[in-house]
Amino acid sequence: ANRVWRNPGKKASRRATGRWIERLRWRRRGPFTKGANIMTDTDELFLVTGATGNTGAHTVKLLRERGRRVRALVHSVDERADRLRELGAEVVQGDLLDFPAVSAATAGVRSAYFNYPVAPGLVEATANFVQAASEAGVHAVVNMSQLSARREAESDAARHHWLARRLVGRSAPGPTHLRPPLFPS
Repeated sequence: ANRVWRNPGKKASRRATGRWIERLRWRRRGPFTKGANIMTDTDELFLVTGATGNTGAHTVKLLRERGRRVRALVHSVDERADRLRELGAEVVQGDLLDFPAVSAATAGVRSAYFNYPVAPGLVEATANFVQAASEAGVHAVVNMSQLSARREAESDAARHHWLARRLVGRSAPGPTHLRPPLFPS
């Protein structure tokens, strides 16, 4: 089943990011393996997209503090990417609108945090991510959305987040959707 978490702000969004990491600890391998713990192996690889942004960088930090292996997908290699490397993350450069780059980034990944900036291309980026994650066998996906994401939304951005959430929900096994009222800055 899809999970939707609504968070009241920046600090709550960071707390929720920490909670989803802990919730992944008890996620099932699939619909027929009741209660299987997929977080027993510290060699499992997590992918964080938008890793140089506020929630992405915080997610990388939380995962590394817990001793998890992290691959950080960044759009540009800069000082923010260097900080992720210093935390021990594997930094890969790529664009979510480039399917071969996304496919390479998802190879060997067990769980992923999908986060796209407030910019055009969300639906295409989501389609690329979902297909690549499906091919790579990603078992758990956390999707950053927004509270106003609805079919009837007047905002194109909100409608695109609704579509993206639907794409993730139809293809990832039991995704978790984070829906803060505003994007944390």
